[in-house]
Amino acid sequence: MNIYKGRGSCYYRREGILVTHDWQIPDVIVRDLRRGYTYDHECNVITMDDDLAKSRLAFLVRITRDELAKEKARRYLRELKEGERVFTKNGS
Repeated sequence: MNIYKGRGSCYYRREGILVTHDWQIPDVIVRDLRRGYTYDHECNVITMDDDLAKSRLAFLVRITRDELAKEKARRYLRELKEGERVFTKNGS
């Protein structure tokens, strides 16, 4: 099952959030990292940590044709590697 995008996604089924474009996905990944959890492909709640966020962002860069999605995912990956505060759970 798709985790992020579409009416059949975990986000839509579990939270009512409809992600319709690839360029929205990097922001949802960051949201997951800040709150500390996300979903697996069966829509079970799992822990979101730095490694999983990096993995999902890197995967998105490889599979999307959407240039804005690639640009955002690359920027977030860079910030995560540099320890930017956008990725801290408490926002500080």
